[in-house]
Amino acid sequence: MSAASLMSASPAALPPSVPPSAGGLAGQATDWSALRVYCGYRIAIVGALVFSHLAFGSLLGFTGPGPERVVPILGLYGAGAVSLTIVAVLRWPDIDLQVVAGVLLDVMAVVLLQHYSMERLGLGLLLPISVAAAALIARGRLAFFQAAIASVGLLGGHGMRVLHVDAPVSDFVPVGLASAACFATAGVGWALARYARASEALALERAQEVAMLSRVNERVVRDMPQGILLVDENGAVRTRNPAAERVLGPFPPGAALLLRDCSRAVAERWEAWRRGAEMPPASLLPPSGTHPGLALTFLELGSGRAGPAVLMLEDAGHLRKQALQLKLASLGRLTASIAHEIRNPLSSINQAAELLAEAGAGGPGDGRLVQIIRDNVGRLDRIVAEVLDMNRRARGSAESLDVQALLARFADDFCAAERVPRAGLQVEAVTGLRALADRHHVERVLWNVTRNAWRHGRQQPGSIRLVASAGMLPRTVAVDVADDGPGLSDEARAHLFEPFFTTDARGVGLGLFIARDLCEGEGGSLEAVEGPGGARFRITLREA
Repeated sequence: MSAASLMSASPAALPPSVPPSAGGLAGQATDWSALRVYCGYRIAIVGALVFSHLAFGSLLGFTGPGPERVVPILGLYGAGAVSLTIVAVLRWPDIDLQVVAGVLLDVMAVVLLQHYSMERLGLGLLLPISVAAAALIARGRLAFFQAAIASVGLLGGHGMRVLHVDAPVSDFVPVGLASAACFATAGVGWALARYARASEALALERAQEVAMLSRVNERVVRDMPQGILLVDENGAVRTRNPAAERVLGPFPPGAALLLRDCSRAVAERWEAWRRGAEMPPASLLPPSGTHPGLALTFLELGSGRAGPAVLMLEDAGHLRKQALQLKLASLGRLTASIAHEIRNPLSSINQAAELLAEAGAGGPGDGRLVQIIRDNVGRLDRIVAEVLDMNRRARGSAESLDVQALLARFADDFCAAERVPRAGLQVEAVTGLRALADRHHVERVLWNVTRNAWRHGRQQPGSIRLVASAGMLPRTVAVDVADDGPGLSDEARAHLFEPFFTTDARGVGLGLFIARDLCEGEGGSLEAVEGPGGARFRITLREA
């Protein structure tokens, strides 16, 4: 995925990251905050009633035996309001229970205070406000239950006034309207609260998706092998990844970083691109003192070239390596095809040479010529086999191998087949080491590496050492093949495992490449390691 697609991806393209309970937890936190506001409103109402009673008691029309009836009611109302505020801060008990308790407290206080008021409706108008506030917090049908409590309190309180204070029956009409207002405000408040909760949950989900998208963008851009620079219209670098610093060199310190301060050559290319100059998809920048050659790609961010842009920087050497790998792959397929076609004529030539040898025709020197033909046919056949092996990895069956016994038998077979003195190979192995690998694959790798070691060594007793020990990594076995030759040059070490690289005029350069491929197929590795004396190759296998 490119940097442009990452920066323009929508949150909907990512899987949902919000757990089902996330919206509910956020809604509960909001409900508790609203409940504390509701409790603060109740305390403010109590304070206003106390102040009004003390300052304007006669205007409020409180009657009866005197203020001794009103003051205890206001005192109990205030104590209840403070208690509900405390439990709301503690978030205990359940929020629905606290809302119902608050509505009951408001209804009881308003009905009792209204009982001593000569106004027809008076303080009863406070209840629809309380019911509406409670409906914003309550869930489901609980809001209408609170409206029913308030309506019963209003109607029952006015009924008591009709019976005991001779209040007019006609006042049931405004009281009924106030009760209806309680239900109406409860319904509206509940609907608004439900919509607000849904909107809050959706906003939280979108916020978390955007945050996750931002983290994904940051992680991907940070780990991209290409250098990424986000440059605004003024040439200031807003975002960069570590690869950009590896490609361009260390950036100058400071918060305000300009592209020209990072690389003057890149800044000139960017300015030419902004002016409308045509740039290929990967514009090559020649090597300089700070970088080995760059491939630049400019991406718009939807506002044209005059706006911010993304600069993708890639090492031109890396691109050349990729092109080389493609060429090698194509060359491998071509050579495999040619090798397959060569094998049939080689078989015919070898068979003809054998027939000539059996017929015994010709002069006394013809036998030597026939042997030369057979030797070269065998050499060509080995080269063809190596080319074909390069293009297909043989499947083996892993088994538990006694490393010490394997190396001892290999040394005997190798010396007999290659006509090498047995004293030329020295085997050192820790007793009890066992490796998990295919026996034939391991022997092929050992054969290739040991043949190279004997060819480049001094070919004296003890010139080749096969040393088996525990590997550097846990549960691995290491087999070192060391010779006493001149060692590896820096140039040879850099290209050892590349196909078709060889220092032998008679070789094809596929032995080490195939040997490493076989080791990797067994879950191990083959590498050239530093060591005293000549060259040293280490074969690492899994421990059985």
